[in-house]
Amino acid sequence: MRIENKVAVITGASSGFGKNLAKRLVGKGAKVVLADLNIKEGEQLAQELNKSKSTKVAVFIQCNVTDDRQLRAAIDKAQSEFGGFDIMINNAGIIEKRHLFADETENWKAVLDVNLTAVVNGTRLAVDAFRRQGKKPEGSVVVNTASIAGLGPFAMAPAYTASKYGVVGLTQTFRRDLILSHETIQPTEEKKRDPRGGENSAYEAIHELGIRVNAVAPAWAITGLVDGIRETVDKMAITVPVERVMEAFEMLIENDDYCGNIAVVLQNKPVYIHGMPVSTSKL
Repeated sequence: MRIENKVAVITGASSGFGKNLAKRLVGKGAKVVLADLNIKEGEQLAQELNKSKSTKVAVFIQCNVTDDRQLRAAIDKAQSEFGGFDIMINNAGIIEKRHLFADETENWKAVLDVNLTAVVNGTRLAVDAFRRQGKKPEGSVVVNTASIAGLGPFAMAPAYTASKYGVVGLTQTFRRDLILSHETIQPTEEKKRDPRGGENSAYEAIHELGIRVNAVAPAWAITGLVDGIRETVDKMAITVPVERVMEAFEMLIENDDYCGNIAVVLQNKPVYIHGMPVSTSKL
């Protein structure tokens, strides 16, 4: 998929990875819906991205990703503002303020709601919207923000770790080899007539419509997310530049061979793919 002329919805877009990715996608010719709770920073970013452009390329919408209606509204915004929807970035995330066993406010529940439940729902809503749009020449893609804490536990943040393991697991269920082996994708006359709805398996629609789901799992990058654990992260000495994380996002968007794959970004090492890609030429 070429990024140029595509429309992306980015959650957690006012800062951190979301903000940097918005700039990168617009720089490559995309249009973006910036979905975030932070109105001031979100609107400022939209203004910055639209500055010196002949047409609008960015729009902000306030969005609490744990609210189903607001998440749907962000996707609807892409279609109403820009006439389409091609890329979903489920990026909004938080980390616990206190350790699980010292958490008197049950903040750990919010961590799971934002980092995992909202990612599951965002993926579900995006795939549903892609199916309703029908087949596109270059397909559609969801990219979720995971973490190396989803591949190996981070003891300082057990709820965060659990949420990112969930994002990795969710994403891997979209691997093409699993989709193609799913018993419900065996063709029937009804499915052939309407590959988008009815009793048709969502898995078959994903394959037939060229819908892909991937995730980026970076080591710690210096963004607002790590403010509360900055000292610990610095001592671990495993931070990666934000720019390398952006390269991984771009790779998973553009390379159609990746579906159900995790791009792992580690310090001083090339990005590697956790789970082998399945080339479309072999399907």
